[in-house]
Amino acid sequence: EPARALGHRVVGVYLLELPQARERVDRFILADLDHGLPAEVEQEAPFDIVLAGDVLEHVRDPGLVLEQARRLLVTRGALIVSVPNFGHWYVRARALLGIFDYDQRGLLDRTHVRFFTRRSIQRELRHAGFKTVRTHVTGLPLEVLSRGAGRLGGGAVRLLDRSAVTIRPTLFGYQLL
Repeated sequence: EPARALGHRVVGVYLLELPQARERVDRFILADLDHGLPAEVEQEAPFDIVLAGDVLEHVRDPGLVLEQARRLLVTRGALIVSVPNFGHWYVRARALLGIFDYDQRGLLDRTHVRFFTRRSIQRELRHAGFKTVRTHVTGLPLEVLSRGAGRLGGGAVRLLDRSAVTIRPTLFGYQLL
């Protein structure tokens, strides 16, 4: 919606049609990305930006989707990707304790079929022909965790989380962009 409000043409592709999806984009395409990008997307190309926010971990062959996305971009186009960091301390601690169950959401969301660390997502992007020009790592989604549970320690917890992410992003980073 924000990109559209700025005058950009927005094409959305998703496995499910969520409420109001068609009203939020210029064109909505219902598709299973396990089969790659649908032909309808090519008809909308070229794109200045392809945004794959929390998408690649749900796809069996993310390399295929990335290669197809690269071909849809203009010459100096940009890909923006975010994936959960499988190297996060939470996942490591659970594995160490022998607890590897899926969760309802988050890093071990039961719909994730692929897992990425900083190194593995960089490798996947490089193999698809992308050059990384900027990276960012986010901390815990404290605003989500604190819903209905008060402020979760407020500023002290946020400061601690930010500091840990800065010092060891591969261990404390929750999301890789």
